[in-house]
Amino acid sequence: MIELAEASKRYGDVEALRRLSLVFEAARTSVLLGSSGSGKSTVLQLIVGLLRPDTGEVRVAGERLTAQNVQRLRLQIGYVVQTGGLFPHLTARANVELMGRYLAYEDARRRARVAELAELARMSPELLDRYPCELSGGQRQRVSLMRALLLDPPILLLDEPLGALDPITRAELQFELREIFRSLEKTVVLVTHDVREAAFFGDRLILLRGGEVVQDGSFGQLVSEPADPFVSRFIQAQSGPLDQFGLDS
Repeated sequence: MIELAEASKRYGDVEALRRLSLVFEAARTSVLLGSSGSGKSTVLQLIVGLLRPDTGEVRVAGERLTAQNVQRLRLQIGYVVQTGGLFPHLTARANVELMGRYLAYEDARRRARVAELAELARMSPELLDRYPCELSGGQRQRVSLMRALLLDPPILLLDEPLGALDPITRAELQFELREIFRSLEKTVVLVTHDVREAAFFGDRLILLRGGEVVQDGSFGQLVSEPADPFVSRFIQAQSGPLDQFGLDS
């Protein structure tokens, strides 16, 4: 569904990605894990076409991403950012409907889709007429998810979608998001620096450091078969002793 082939990206003297090659299979949840500056968000921005690779290429649904087809291919991708990215001058409903209006969906079609998504995201319909400043952080993220899913894209990208939430709200949304991912069977790529969150969501974890893949596998493999001492250090720095996961170090 998504492929990065020898993709590199540099910001001035900083090499954000170093000839990175990754394939994301359809209908699986993959988690990009790593410290700040490891290249996680850059990968998502390349996939959605917000950035162009300096070398290599990005392919979406079998097509090489170019300046000529990026707008069309973006319609196959839902994108959720950490702060929600909602337009403050629009109501929650208007934020969700934005792409539907752009593509000239009929009113009845938009209303039906919004109602369907509100049920999926467990968003009270009466809250949709509020502005983002009138919603809680968790509610804003539900609206952002609804907006990303409006066109029913096969790909869903999430860049630390729960990072700004309080622990209780974050835990609630983690369970709900995982059920949504499983029920919709979309190709999901989620960025986080949180080991527990990565283990909770990911069929596959990809640990990055300095724009390169350190290890690519299941959480159990990262714990019990670390490819590099950095893998164990990264996990233990957040998780404490490995035996709390039921796995020996």
